[in-house]
Amino acid sequence: MRHRWALAVTAGWALSSCTLARAIRPDAARDLACDEVQLEESADTWAVRATGCGREAVYLRSSMKAPIERASFDLSCAPEQLKMTYLGDSTVGVEGCGKRGSYGWQHGAWVGTVTP
Repeated sequence: MRHRWALAVTAGWALSSCTLARAIRPDAARDLACDEVQLEESADTWAVRATGCGREAVYLRSSMKAPIERASFDLSCAPEQLKMTYLGDSTVGVEGCGKRGSYGWQHGAWVGTVTP
């Protein structure tokens, strides 16, 4: 696993990047339809990225959730067909089924803009 040393404050607790990366493993395995042993995580100041089975999921430190469910609904596309890319500044790009959108974490929810 690749981890950078950094601290983030989540829900009032200071957590290392490695701790955060391990915490998202079950969600990443589900979101990527990939076994946990096949996942690799990396973290930076804003996000934790999980890769495995040829796919990537992005979890913002502020939410520790990926926009996969929201994007699946908006794009009318199964979660396993979606590809996520971290765009920076609490924003994640999602592509799948010939459509794409960007999602920002605002006021406790993913807010998206979809391009057909």
